[in-house]
Amino acid sequence: MPNFDGGPSLPLELFKAIIDALVEDGDEQLESTLRSCLLVSAYFRDLVLPHIFKNIYISTLGLNLEQFKRRVTKLFQILSPPEGVGLGLRKPGVLSTTGADHFKMIIYLGQDDSYPRWDTDDYGVSWDDFTPDFRTTFQHLASSPYLECLSIENLHGFPLNVLRGSGLKSLTLEKHTNQRHEEAVIQHEAEHLAYPVLDSLTLGRLSLFDRLKYGPLLRNVKNLSLPMDDRNEMMDIIMLARESVELLCMDHFACADLRDTYPTSFNLGLMLNLSTFTLIHSSTVFYPDVINNNDRVVSSLHQLLNVPQPMLHFRTLDLVLIFMTDGLGENITNPFKVLESNWNQIVGILSSPLYPTLSHVNEPRLDEDLLQKNTKDFLIRCFYYLAKKISVELKVVTTFLP
Repeated sequence: MPNFDGGPSLPLELFKAIIDALVEDGDEQLESTLRSCLLVSAYFRDLVLPHIFKNIYISTLGLNLEQFKRRVTKLFQILSPPEGVGLGLRKPGVLSTTGADHFKMIIYLGQDDSYPRWDTDDYGVSWDDFTPDFRTTFQHLASSPYLECLSIENLHGFPLNVLRGSGLKSLTLEKHTNQRHEEAVIQHEAEHLAYPVLDSLTLGRLSLFDRLKYGPLLRNVKNLSLPMDDRNEMMDIIMLARESVELLCMDHFACADLRDTYPTSFNLGLMLNLSTFTLIHSSTVFYPDVINNNDRVVSSLHQLLNVPQPMLHFRTLDLVLIFMTDGLGENITNPFKVLESNWNQIVGILSSPLYPTLSHVNEPRLDEDLLQKNTKDFLIRCFYYLAKKISVELKVVTTFLP
């Protein structure tokens, strides 16, 4: 069995015996932890785990349970942020299986605050704050050919060159900033081949990214999700992925004019293979200039859908409208309190030959408490003709701010 850095290899039979012993001992929580964090793949079992426990020798099945608990505790100490930087790992199961020989890794990091501090760039944990053991272990995991899915939240300064040589298919970077531009930017064409060919990429906070580093990650991406908080960054990323992307999600927090988010020439027709488009639009009554801004949402959607040629692969449209309120209810902005002709234009485009394969905008689902009956009747009138051809969902979610 493979070995790493002189540490012992831990046979699967030994793990099974330990799990069985824990079941008899009644420690279900530790059993679950072991299953989710240790028995993830042959790669982790044979290479990474021995490196973590390189000073520990397990020789017989008669293992003392307390000793093993201490070793598991040591594992979580290594896979946790240093003292004083925040919550650490939100979930005990850092790793979980996706198949017999592959695994995914999810690391959630954050501060002790109940709510993020939107006015600062130091929200989260820095890569440099972690111990050398953690960084070494993480790099071995991230570069593993068995790793398929990696999700990182609130981690500063993560060097993307760690991903070179991995078999990664899905990458999520949420509320993530990168301060190591010199490491993240691709310097030579030959290095492009070393980066994984992603199927799925989810990004957050584009304004602090160097767009050049995404070039090698976007060669074949099919599922792309990104916020609309930086016009130039968003457009550059979309244009890099325009030939391959099939599912696009654009998430916008409406503290600015939605029409200023992307150029007037931008529409979904730039992505020839696009099959699904999701627009997430969030509004809040705490921004006075947004209260009467919902007609702009409709006009912006009109621009996106008004393509120059038929979308031959387009099948699904999702409109997710999220409204934040102080809990009183009467001040909630109404996304449909706009001219009926505006919504009729949207319906007209979707019903036209520009969308010959469109068959699904999901099922109607409206918040009865949020929308008055006359508003719902208005929507039904607007989408009456369209409903004969496709199903429609305009999802309204009410979120209460602190």
